[in-house]
Amino acid sequence: MKALWELIRIEGRLFLREPVAVFFTVVFPFLPLLLFGTLFGRVPAMPGFRVIDLYVPALIAMVVAFLGLMGLPIALSEYREQGVLKRYRASPLSLGKVFAAHTAVQFALLLFVSGLIIGVANLVFGLRFVGNPALILVVVVVGTLALFTVGFALVGLCGGSRTTQAVGSVLFFLMLFTSGAAIPRRQFPPWLKELTDWVPLSHLVDTLTAVWVGDPLSDHSHSLAILLGIAAVAFPIARKTFRWQP
Repeated sequence: MKALWELIRIEGRLFLREPVAVFFTVVFPFLPLLLFGTLFGRVPAMPGFRVIDLYVPALIAMVVAFLGLMGLPIALSEYREQGVLKRYRASPLSLGKVFAAHTAVQFALLLFVSGLIIGVANLVFGLRFVGNPALILVVVVVGTLALFTVGFALVGLCGGSRTTQAVGSVLFFLMLFTSGAAIPRRQFPPWLKELTDWVPLSHLVDTLTAVWVGDPLSDHSHSLAILLGIAAVAFPIARKTFRWQP
């Protein structure tokens, strides 16, 4: 455990030394929040809730997808090319500890950024929330588990960091614009809404938004089961395909 905590501390410090990563992870989510919030935030979206009230949980889901599909796999693939993972392999650190350390750092960032998003949205727009915070956390954890394991699988399946970045970016933006995280799916035509039910991020956005407005989590057990199923499939792929060096 001492080695794991030390690795977590090191990875956290390394992240803070990357200004581009800090900007896109911590600062960038506030640009669409303030833009869409100012333009459409006070427009009624459903009885008792405005657009901004439903956009915040969707934005948190977007951060989960960004960290899982781009932040985490790009960092690990760059480590592999730079020989960092090769040095890890020569140490007592196991693959599980490396995965756990990166997951812990990225999840801590997720909680920090999510808290900032909620705080700024409430301060600027007067956010309305009637759900259960504990259930929100459960949904976020399940979504993180699913998308982070997909990210680990990308590290193994893709070659270099450029390929990982390209594939991760395609997956992220494809999910972003088809899941309701950028454009509400209730505005999609019926055929497109049915088609995007196959997008993993759609289940996270829908469930997180529903719990946010007070729906019982049991009504969305199907979506949670799909997310857990994705994690169950992606994790063994990640373990089998992972390479310590190019």
